[in-house]
Amino acid sequence: IVFVHGGGWTSGDKQVIGQGALEAVASQVERGFDLVSINYRLAPQDPFPAALDDVALAIDWVRTDGSADHGLDASRVVVVGHSAGGSLAAMIGTSPGSPTEFGRIPRVDAWVSISAMSAYEAGGMLDDFPRNWGLSTSAARIAASPITTVDPTDPPGHLVHGDRDGIVQSWHSVVFAAHATALGASVTLDLVDRGTTECRSHFYTCGTDMEALNRALG
Repeated sequence: IVFVHGGGWTSGDKQVIGQGALEAVASQVERGFDLVSINYRLAPQDPFPAALDDVALAIDWVRTDGSADHGLDASRVVVVGHSAGGSLAAMIGTSPGSPTEFGRIPRVDAWVSISAMSAYEAGGMLDDFPRNWGLSTSAARIAASPITTVDPTDPPGHLVHGDRDGIVQSWHSVVFAAHATALGASVTLDLVDRGTTECRSHFYTCGTDMEALNRALG
């Protein structure tokens, strides 16, 4: 698993995976997964697509140097992200072969997006949010929206989103899943509506359907 942290593309760090809120992902090491949590360049100093290019490069590293020099089992590689990192994971999953600063986006075996935006032409509080990382035009926002790049040839994806998310509203994942399914793409949705309010919010994964997540990861 290559894990991509959140933080609105302007903050955040790979250490978050060990701080408890994303236990549904961290616990996958108990199922035999290697877990590589990565950093990437942050905006506004390095605007989009720098972050996406860095995630693609990290996946390439896992498959080459990580496998050869660190004993990682790269026979199956899944990219998982939360919030901004979830958007990046979905972009990776739905854009295999697209050019990057360092080459091309590698094809992963599956992808998981947690509490993430799927469309940047959004209203309300999110309307101005992407401008901090270089999406100041409508064309740029569309290009960075995974809902515009998903198709039936993509590797399977899985969306997890709390129904009481007050930062990134759950419609992002609900609409994405419906759109992908209508196109014939393999995208499943876990709309977390169980447990405490905390479990159904933006950050915590305590209410996650673990059977569905485990199936998605493999």
